[in-house]
Amino acid sequence: MFPDIRGTGMTAQQFTDHLIDHYSVGVVAGTAFGSLGEGHVRITYALPDDLLGAGLERISRAVNDL
Repeated sequence: MFPDIRGTGMTAQQFTDHLIDHYSVGVVAGTAFGSLGEGHVRITYALPDDLLGAGLERISRAVNDL
């Protein structure tokens, strides 16, 4: 997935850092895929369903807490 996170007011790297530092969720800043990736993050879903669900819940909480 490559969701648009521009509504958070953070850069892709800031959002990535925020998720790992405060919610223990790792995603990749879209800028790792080129300058047009700014405002997006890369989320892989190559995990067991329970871990994926927990991670998505944390991401949702992180966005709601902003």
